[in-house]
Amino acid sequence: MIHVLSVAADDDARRVLDAALTTTDAAVTERSPDTAADAGAVDCLLWGCPIDERFAAVRRSHPDTPTVAVVPESCSDTLTTALDAGAADAVDAATLADHPTLLGQRLAGVLASETDLDTATAEAHPDPERHVADAVVQNFPNGAVTLVDRDLRYALAGGRLFDRLSVTPDDVVGAHVRAVGSGDRDQFVDSYEAALDGRETVVETVVEGRTLVHRTVPVTDGSGRVTSAVGMTQDVTERTRRESELSRNREFLREIQHVAAIGGWEVDDQSETLRLTDEVYRIYGLSPDQDLSLEDAIGFYHPDDRETVREAYERLLSAGESYDLELRIETADGDCRWIRTRGEPWTDDDGTQIGARGTFQDVTDRRERERELRRKSRAIEAAPIGITISDPSREDNPLIYANQQFHDRTGYSPEEAIGRNCRFLQGEDTDPETVARIRAAIDDERPVTAELRNYTRDGSMFWNQLEVAPVWDADGELLNYVGFQRDVTEQVEYERALEESRNRYRTLVENFPNGAVALVDADLRYTTVGGTPVEEAEATPDELRGAHVAEVLPDELAEVVVPHYTAALDGAPSSFEETIGDRIYQFRIVPVRADDGSVFAAMGVSQDVTEQRERARALEKRERILHQLHVASRESYPPTAEADVATFVVEFLENAFGFEYVSVSRFDEQDGVLRPQTRSLRVDDAPGASGVVSPGDSPLWDAYRTGDSRLVDPAAAGASLDLAADRILAVPIGDFGLIVVGDTDDEAFDDVDRELIEVVATNAEAVLQSLQREQARTELAGKLDEQEQALEQLRSIVETIRTLQRRIADSDSHDELEATVCDELLEADRVDFAWIGHPQTADTDLTATTWAGAGNAYLDAVLQDDAESLPARRAAADREPQRVSHIAEHVHEGDWAKEAMSAQFTAALSVPLVYDGVLYGVLSVYSRSDEGFDETYEELLDDVGSLVVTYSRILEQRYPGSNQEYTELVFDVADRTFPLQRLAAETDTEIRYDTVAETMDDAVRILVTVDEGDVGCVLDRARESPSVLDARRFGSGDGDQLSLTLERPFVAADIGKHGGELVGAVSDPTRTRLTVTLPRNVSTRPIFDALTTRFDDIEMAAQRQRSRRTETTTDDLTDRQLEVLNAAYHGGYYEMPRDVTGSDLAAAFDISGPAVSKHLRAAHRKVLTQFLDTRQ
Repeated sequence: MIHVLSVAADDDARRVLDAALTTTDAAVTERSPDTAADAGAVDCLLWGCPIDERFAAVRRSHPDTPTVAVVPESCSDTLTTALDAGAADAVDAATLADHPTLLGQRLAGVLASETDLDTATAEAHPDPERHVADAVVQNFPNGAVTLVDRDLRYALAGGRLFDRLSVTPDDVVGAHVRAVGSGDRDQFVDSYEAALDGRETVVETVVEGRTLVHRTVPVTDGSGRVTSAVGMTQDVTERTRRESELSRNREFLREIQHVAAIGGWEVDDQSETLRLTDEVYRIYGLSPDQDLSLEDAIGFYHPDDRETVREAYERLLSAGESYDLELRIETADGDCRWIRTRGEPWTDDDGTQIGARGTFQDVTDRRERERELRRKSRAIEAAPIGITISDPSREDNPLIYANQQFHDRTGYSPEEAIGRNCRFLQGEDTDPETVARIRAAIDDERPVTAELRNYTRDGSMFWNQLEVAPVWDADGELLNYVGFQRDVTEQVEYERALEESRNRYRTLVENFPNGAVALVDADLRYTTVGGTPVEEAEATPDELRGAHVAEVLPDELAEVVVPHYTAALDGAPSSFEETIGDRIYQFRIVPVRADDGSVFAAMGVSQDVTEQRERARALEKRERILHQLHVASRESYPPTAEADVATFVVEFLENAFGFEYVSVSRFDEQDGVLRPQTRSLRVDDAPGASGVVSPGDSPLWDAYRTGDSRLVDPAAAGASLDLAADRILAVPIGDFGLIVVGDTDDEAFDDVDRELIEVVATNAEAVLQSLQREQARTELAGKLDEQEQALEQLRSIVETIRTLQRRIADSDSHDELEATVCDELLEADRVDFAWIGHPQTADTDLTATTWAGAGNAYLDAVLQDDAESLPARRAAADREPQRVSHIAEHVHEGDWAKEAMSAQFTAALSVPLVYDGVLYGVLSVYSRSDEGFDETYEELLDDVGSLVVTYSRILEQRYPGSNQEYTELVFDVADRTFPLQRLAAETDTEIRYDTVAETMDDAVRILVTVDEGDVGCVLDRARESPSVLDARRFGSGDGDQLSLTLERPFVAADIGKHGGELVGAVSDPTRTRLTVTLPRNVSTRPIFDALTTRFDDIEMAAQRQRSRRTETTTDDLTDRQLEVLNAAYHGGYYEMPRDVTGSDLAAAFDISGPAVSKHLRAAHRKVLTQFLDTRQ
């Protein structure tokens, strides 16, 4: 594993480097360009930044570390700058981003170039890569490679293209570009001159009949100066012929590096004398007789490299550390040269260092060769075809190199391909004979070209044009095999498609349909016969060849054909038709001419066109009848009834076709049969006609059932068809019915007749559907009218509700409220009488309190009757609305229906007025309209009933004490569920309810007085009772008043919900007497129902009408002010002496004494203000 120092300028460069490094197994240390110089020793430096002073600093700190530069632009100047600055190799970032696996090859290359090679070994064993490069040039497939110097003379030439040209590479090398005698030399001269000016060119030209694409590129030295031009020529003749576009781009393989001479140097510590060999002087460009100091020698180094060599030399002297560096020098002539300098300690026999010695080698040519080799390697990498090199010296001749195009096309990564024989591209459909031929050529060490099926890594097949050539060294020993892979899948598929087309053409000629193809010579004898001959000759095509036309054809046909063949031989083509038997044939006889235009034969083509002519006649008939159908339909449109459609169908089929019998049967939905609707009979003596067709096995019913037209045998039609016809055709009209056509002609119905009758049936079906839709639209319009009327009714009802809401809100009493409701209900369209009744002793014991409209006589009559069937009484009993849509249907239920009919009422509707489960009354309306009451009116009356109940409650709360007349109710309760009753019974005392002192969320606090009995006993028992949450004395310690906190609901709240007020409650051991007051106009029934529901043993002891003067109210008091004032009054705060003090009140309400005083003063001021203002 190698250790790489990765330096990136920014995040984009870092992503490119990281992606490429992941394809290698290198250990990576990442640094920024500013800190890279401080990094430790590594095997290789990967520089992804601009070439600037930071790069020079890193090179000085790591002089022996080979560097690969990743430059931001694909520009030769940029790459050259990197290489001149000391990079061992350079690649642009875009290329590396597209082909990240290139990095592994570049790293291996720069590391391999650093390996020490013994000079003698190198001379004895020349670099095999030179032989590889020569082999690639000389075997360049389907093209040529040339190198031209600045004098426009060829320095190098090679490639397979020369095998097809009249000149050889030897003829070309050394010759001027214009002197080569083939092709458009001006084009070649212009392209090479452009390359020598630094511009790449691509031209297409023709040389000796072959189409070539010629590309030229400049070749530069280390300073960027163009030294020569490379020309790459591709033979695209075959590609042009096959209409494929595949370009070739070849570049040189690596140039062979040259071994340079080596000089020596030494420095004596004592004399500080520098001694140099002549070779060193030669490299410096100096005469050997010149004396140089150490500083003079160091001064020859490039300014950017002097500090590097100086530090290395100082480490050698101080620490005995050897060095081996490749740096730049500037010679006395001003040339910049690369040298390799090595330094080692110089010691005496005792091992004491007495100086330094080393070598000095000019490696400029080697560096240039390496750089040029890397440039050519990149060219091979970028070649548009796959290039591989194998090693036959190793077992199974494995691949040792493959360019990027090979990996891209096959899908195999370098790790998967290198080290394996190339047969891994073969698959089950690879031709074994082709494989054997390739293997035999390799075994014989000779070139081979073949096309074979290969497969990519994902199993996709492609056609591979493979060229394999052996590579020899200078001694003729086999080194490698170089292989070129080209994807020719499109080309192979094109050729195969072309061959298939030719085969189809031959097959077409040999099997010419419905006729024959014949070639006749000048003697009117057959030379070629193909297809299906029209003549009924028993001879085969082989026997017909050479026979005279007149001898083969029947006399009648020969008389017609021979003159036309004769005319064709004279140059006149002809076309004609001839009827032979019951078939019609079309003949086309034309002259056949030679290249000079002379006629040497005649070709006759005959084809059976009988079916074409029959189709033409059928088409004419179809067009004629369709036109008649269009005209007749337009004249009869639109039909007004379904019977008109049937009449039209019968008349049209009679007139257009001339059928002897036509009928239309419609499906009778009630009887479930096909019943004749319209028919005609042209045959006067026909005994019968089509009758009713019932479901069953009848062929006419089957045609209707399946929806398919069918020919019917009259004998099989049964009794449903008694018609003297030879053929019958039944055509369904969708689901509407059936068309039956009959005729005595055996051939009365052909395919055209059947098709056109089906068109008539389809049109009839469409018209019938249209009539049905029109009828549906008419019915829908009627429904829409009804809905519009209902909507108008709904608008009237909504307006009635709105008016009711406004007038009810202005009502100041129950009487006004109920009168308003009855009056407004009469404004509704269907309401003619309205009344409201309230229950008395029972729910169904109704008394009418308010009514409107002409119906009071009816009301007086029905309320005297006890019939429970009266809608109002049923609504009261069931607590549900009662709607009677037709009063006449209820005369058997009682006299109310007869009385209603006598008053001209047709419908009735009653809804109960219920609040909190208690019936307050019943609202009823009656109508004299025939339409009566529907659900809409029921919803209206239900909403009005809710308004009446709601606003009644509002009036009761708005004027709770404004009525001077009120009703007093007295109830006796013997029920221990009442907490005061239970306490009185358990303590044998009499307890009087005083007031509700405080109302809380889930409890109520009341004040009571123990009039008879032991107060302490009552207090103790109250504290033990589960229904009493809290019990304590109220006021002075020896008083008789208690404060009890009870769970809600308390009976006073139930009474208050229905407009009443609990003014008194006295409990003794046997009973509790409750005293309740309520305004005179508030019904007593709800309170009675509420109390009887709450207590099992209760009865009303008295009901009195009373009056009182009420000049003040407590409306202006806050809840807390009213609670404190009430507790003070009932607690004896205003008695002398006081039974309860301000402190007692404060403790009772858990507030401060000043707060009690504040509430009492505010309450006093408000009550006195009302009292005094009223009196004034």
